Amino acid sequence: MLLLNFSHPLTHYHLARIVELMGEELKVIDVPTQFDHNCPFAERVRELVDGISLSPEEWQTMPLLINPPA
Repeated sequence: MLLLNFSHPLTHYHLARIVELMGEELKVIDVPTQFDHNCPFAERVRELVDGISLSPEEWQTMPLLINPPA
């Protein structure tokens, strides 16, 4: 399972709890995220997603867990 974390860093407790609930190992990619409310969010989201180094096949087939911005 791949966790894309667009929010604050997760604690060891949080990560252990996610693994417990999901029942499988977890790889985490932390994506630093900050939105400017004066710019369109869609553009920023596109930039964030494009910055994650996953192939089109991985986006479509890999089990993903998304932690959105806080």
